[in-house]
Amino acid sequence: MVQEFYLALKQREATRPFYEMCSVVK
Repeated sequence: MVQEFYLALKQREATRPFYEMCSVVK
């Protein structure tokens, strides 16, 4: 259960910079 939460948090952190990068490209 904790592992899933940690994975979700990691995914969220990894998605943030990617989202910002897309915004910059646009």
